[in-house]
Amino acid sequence: MLNLLEYVRLPLLVIKEIRRVLKPKSFSLIEIPNGYSLNGYMNILFGKMNWSVYEHKHRFTSKEIEFLFHTNDSYIVKKHSRGMIIAPIATILFHIRKRLSFDPKKETQAFAKKLDQNLEHLRNSAFYLLMAKIDLILSKNFPSMSGFFCYLIRPRGNQ
Repeated sequence: MLNLLEYVRLPLLVIKEIRRVLKPKSFSLIEIPNGYSLNGYMNILFGKMNWSVYEHKHRFTSKEIEFLFHTNDSYIVKKHSRGMIIAPIATILFHIRKRLSFDPKKETQAFAKKLDQNLEHLRNSAFYLLMAKIDLILSKNFPSMSGFFCYLIRPRGNQ
């Protein structure tokens, strides 16, 4: 279940239902965006942090979501965080691109097209892979600032 709990009004009920339907010795993978990530703060800078745009009902910290798991008698088998550097850089470039696309000037549109080509080249480059590795290291060392929390859970008593 990837990126769902932030959209529902009562996430505890969803977690209870997951626990109910899990078969013995089975797992559930849950990914939740960090509501207070570096990327979130970048969105605030650009004035994009309107959670209703995404229809998010909740913003979670890792401690809040772990509390929901524990109060529902679920065992966290593994926790992983990801998305610390690449997401904020992508946010900056997205906002630059978005502002350029509304400018009617031909030279601005040409610049936007060139930016699109460069972004595509960047995604396929060794630099992007290096950034992804750095992102992974930083997310492990500073999980509270990472973009997403990923959990592998199963019901207690099912170990």
